[in-house]
Amino acid sequence: MRGFIVAKGAPMINHYLYADDSIIFLKENYKNACNLRQILDKFSCWSGQVVSDVKSTLLTSSNLSRSFTMGMAKALRVQIAKTPGIGGVVRDDAGSFVAGFSRYIFQNGNNVVEVRDTRDGLQLAVQVGIKKLKVNCDSNYTVQLCTSEAAPPWYLRGLVQDINALKEKFEDVVFVHQYRESNFITDNLSKKASDRTLEGVWFTNPPEEIVNNLVADIQGVSYPRMIKV
Repeated sequence: MRGFIVAKGAPMINHYLYADDSIIFLKENYKNACNLRQILDKFSCWSGQVVSDVKSTLLTSSNLSRSFTMGMAKALRVQIAKTPGIGGVVRDDAGSFVAGFSRYIFQNGNNVVEVRDTRDGLQLAVQVGIKKLKVNCDSNYTVQLCTSEAAPPWYLRGLVQDINALKEKFEDVVFVHQYRESNFITDNLSKKASDRTLEGVWFTNPPEEIVNNLVADIQGVSYPRMIKV
């Protein structure tokens, strides 16, 4: 079962092992997928430790066709990893909908997704003429990047530069960390974009899929976060 080489002269990589997780890399062919499944089945038989198929996912290059990826997932008996989507809404002081967006952005890391989501939301706010803005974001790291409390790594530098330039277009803009449970409207848009079931940009009238979310938020319906005590 062959892995891949990250750079010329580098050793071939076919797995990473962590305390409670494993990442396995392999060339994109059906034979490799079947061989890996056989290895996992033998491991389960010998050790008594059963692989959780429900919690296992397959992440492939965007260059591979959907049908090929589905065939690989079937051979491995795992789910296909969802690719990320982003979404956001612009609302007035009363909580009424002004504009919103939902966009599929292919395969990106979580930090890229969160920062790009914020950048695109700021662009939409500028487009509709907002001058004073409060940005609620469920990524504390993104808030730190937007307020210059953290220095961006090289792969986020361009997005953060865009955000800093957009900030200059507002009379006042603040960034506030908000848990995902209370930021459920944008979370809903992002999930639907990830599933490719809802994509677009809306002005004045929100898509039907988030109308109930907007009404619930205006009425003060709470979605408590479960924590360990």
